[in-house]
Amino acid sequence: MSESPTPRPPRNNARQRQQLRKEQQVRRQHVQRQQDRASKDQQLSPMPRFRMPNLPIPTRLLTGAAYLLLAVGLIVGIVYGLRFINPPAPVTYPNALWLGTEWTYDLPTEDEVVGLVARMQQNRIGTAYVWVSYLKTDQTWSGKRSERDPITDQIVTTINPQTGQPYSDTLAEMEPNIRAFVEQYNRLYPQGQLYGWISYPVGTGEEYTLADENIHTRIAELAALLVLDYGFDGVYLNVEPVLDGDENFLKLLRTVRLTLDSVAPLDVNGNPERIPVAVAIPPDWRPSGDPVPFSPRVTSTLEWSYDYKQSVALLVDEMLLMAYQSGLTRADDYSVWVAYQVQSYARALDDLGTGVGLWIGVPTYEAELPAHDPDVENIKTAIDGIRSGMIQAGEAASVVRGLTIYAEWTTDNAEWSMFQTNWISTPMP
Repeated sequence: MSESPTPRPPRNNARQRQQLRKEQQVRRQHVQRQQDRASKDQQLSPMPRFRMPNLPIPTRLLTGAAYLLLAVGLIVGIVYGLRFINPPAPVTYPNALWLGTEWTYDLPTEDEVVGLVARMQQNRIGTAYVWVSYLKTDQTWSGKRSERDPITDQIVTTINPQTGQPYSDTLAEMEPNIRAFVEQYNRLYPQGQLYGWISYPVGTGEEYTLADENIHTRIAELAALLVLDYGFDGVYLNVEPVLDGDENFLKLLRTVRLTLDSVAPLDVNGNPERIPVAVAIPPDWRPSGDPVPFSPRVTSTLEWSYDYKQSVALLVDEMLLMAYQSGLTRADDYSVWVAYQVQSYARALDDLGTGVGLWIGVPTYEAELPAHDPDVENIKTAIDGIRSGMIQAGEAASVVRGLTIYAEWTTDNAEWSMFQTNWISTPMP
């Protein structure tokens, strides 16, 4: 890791209590809004039709109106001309993309990054979640591992060209490469957003580890470092698996949020600037209510409750719904399943009213049977489900900000063309 001082979360519980009070206040406001909506049960009667009287218009008034129109036209012309002197800010595109270690670890050339940016702009992709590290069982951060021959156990291909030595699987070794890519990306795509991707495998049963608050601290420290020292615009957390009602996951998010607030620069009002936090969200594999298709491998209800979805939304800025690995075997069933995920999350987030955005992850990766079959789960079938889900969600669909492609390293030209045809070039009905 860098030798620069690592920011640490507050040591007392005052900030956490303050955060909890904020969450409670938002919930109270949400309940009040719902009550206000219920009380509006009367419609205004239409006004009687107004008929314009037939009045004579003096010539002097017509002359004044002409001068007024001329003045307005002159002003519009000046404003339009100033656009060329001070052009409008570049457009920020709504979709997003996951990037792998070939960008942060392998020192891409300038031309390669230029090509990446061009591809993103062509597909209206404004945000990239790029791999940084995962927390290993010894609570150290991973880097690049050396590959070994499975028979001889000898190092074969992954020698660090900068040192001539095998890679050590430490983040500190990869820091110069990560910083170089962040600099390239920010210079070549200044209007783009770049998030550092942190992963943590939680484990299940006796191997479950998310109750350890030291882990919360380690993740929060790296999150702050990525923004303050590496130059990322925000942080993307991929913590899996998280089951419904897991309070430890909420504690982790609070620790990250409070840590970032404690080290963020202050705005003109003396408040910490908002450092965005994005988080991976699981689908409802088998919902308890609606008759949604589900894999026979899922033998019991497996979903996040409405309340838990909102509890997570209170602590983050972006929620990335991983709408794949359904285990389904029919494309039309998968599209129905995706539609349910979209409308379920959209309604929960819209009812909360905090402005948190929802991005829908669509798959382009190779088969991982039985969970993921590309003939069933692909860009077209996912988008079919997303469009249907947004229609079902009604006004709540406004929380859906865009799509996120998983992943850049598995998306071929045919899939990019499919994305263009089915999403970029086809407006919602």
